[in-house]
Amino acid sequence: MIKEIHVGDIGTVFLITLQDEGAGAVDLATATLLQICFKRPNGSIFNRTAVIVNAPGTDGVLKYVTIANDLDVQGVAPAKNWSFQVIITLPATGTWRSDICTFDVHPNICA
Repeated sequence: MIKEIHVGDIGTVFLITLQDEGAGAVDLATATLLQICFKRPNGSIFNRTAVIVNAPGTDGVLKYVTIANDLDVQGVAPAKNWSFQVIITLPATGTWRSDICTFDVHPNICA
């Protein structure tokens, strides 16, 4: 069983449920933008497109699966962890950003 994210991992699934405070799941059915903004420990940022998990998206669940070079540097709390923030655009209401979440990317003992 894999419990940690490591430098160079490909296929790591970020499964995120967006909740509107006090109102339940965010309805993503009409979203025109589902993006995750990742921030490396060195401060550099990259964006990836997320997808709805359960069509039509009324449960607020989206995901992104990492590709080569996404998780390219180590970053472990408390001082140097990674972070991400979801950005969504809902045509009827606007563009919104989630809370900022942090996670660790651990080193490897072999290449």
